[in-house]
Amino acid sequence: MPRGKGSRLIGKQKTSTAASISAGNKSADDLRAFINGGLVNQGSASSVWTLREQFNQKQAGTWAGDLGAVSNAVAQPGGTMTVNSQPLGSYDYTFYNGPQTVSSFSNSDFFTTTEDSRSALIYINGNLTINACQVFKPSNRKLFTAIYVKGNLTVNGTISMGYDNGGATGRGANHSSSGSPRTAQAIKLISPGTYSCVPDPNIPAAGGNGGAGAIVSPTGAASPNRSASNSGSNGTGGGTGGGGSGLFFVLDGQPAAPINPSGAGSAGTAFTGGTGGGGVDKRGDSTVQNATAGASNGGAGGNAGGTGNGNSSGGNGNPGGLYNQPCASSNSGDNGTPGTAGSLVIYVSGDINGCGAITSNGQVASWSGSPIGTGASGGSAPGPSGGFGQCGKCGGSGGGGHVSVFFGTDNFGSGTVSADAAPTSVPSPNNPFNPANPGPSSPAPVVGRGHGVAGGNGTARKMAMPTG
Repeated sequence: MPRGKGSRLIGKQKTSTAASISAGNKSADDLRAFINGGLVNQGSASSVWTLREQFNQKQAGTWAGDLGAVSNAVAQPGGTMTVNSQPLGSYDYTFYNGPQTVSSFSNSDFFTTTEDSRSALIYINGNLTINACQVFKPSNRKLFTAIYVKGNLTVNGTISMGYDNGGATGRGANHSSSGSPRTAQAIKLISPGTYSCVPDPNIPAAGGNGGAGAIVSPTGAASPNRSASNSGSNGTGGGTGGGGSGLFFVLDGQPAAPINPSGAGSAGTAFTGGTGGGGVDKRGDSTVQNATAGASNGGAGGNAGGTGNGNSSGGNGNPGGLYNQPCASSNSGDNGTPGTAGSLVIYVSGDINGCGAITSNGQVASWSGSPIGTGASGGSAPGPSGGFGQCGKCGGSGGGGHVSVFFGTDNFGSGTVSADAAPTSVPSPNNPFNPANPGPSSPAPVVGRGHGVAGGNGTARKMAMPTG
């Protein structure tokens, strides 16, 4: 190694390896070590160096820990990822050498368009600022998203992997047989220890259970209208939430039988919140169509069922479940919404601040807007609004996702960190046959204006970590 004029050799031969990006098939003990040390190699220096020697190495860009000479690498395929001996599939990565301000978010600046089969790793060697009104979120579903900020993080907009009130769909992965089949594994997030009262933070392979299929009891004919449903279970120990069952509705004076219960919700996983089951509208004994459960591992939402001229809505999933049958009345069913909540992990070496939101909230079973897709009978859904008592009987909403934020210093007190089940305040239904009737928000656990049976909450937490 070159030494500066007048420098003095101390100890054995000295070596210094500069920092670099090293993608490919990799393993690490935890996710933090995988990103900051595996993907982004900090380099090393052996023996003892004089200050003059260190200065010369830094000037040449060859000193350990110096990322100054590393070029940006935007939305690149990486390789396979193994964390704590658990295979987590493939990953993509983005590296920016220097501060980044997101004032007009573009997906291609941070994420690839590959769906379901890969996670997204983002490393910012400097400060990262998300301006107000910007939503930092992949356009395609990911196994999970992890962001490492080697500086300060300012969030005045939103960083999300879930449902954002007002429209945008969640980005949890469909890792079922209909998507990119992959068994969920526990994700170890950081080296063993207790961080802000959380011991050994991880994302468990399995999240909260889905709500069981429901049927009114007793099943014989009775008055008035009756309904039953089961919400999804909350995630525990860092888990995502389970999806809600579909609503089982039976018309005044009708028996619940003969028809199966509403569709069950599915359990959450490390890669997605649970999906919702299909609803049931029982209005007689003819034309029995049973509802189906939400598919496991972030698959399709459950299809709706019913009898007679009953109309009911599909559950949330990837894609949303199908509605039962069209009907030119205020009770037309609707397809379930696409998109489930995903997992989001953020590491901030410095300060986290701002007044925005870091979220992965569960998806409502249905929302207002343009028609989405066709129903089981092939007809076009009149509008994806599915409600209790006005737009077809509800499907199940999705479970909340996972958010873990590690920080050096926390000044994000006015910001929001959440991974809740579907919000209780959502846009008004948009059924063209009866737009003036918003419908009730009960019986519990039906959420907001008839937009679905509630899923379970996921996990959202902030934790102090050693800087670096």
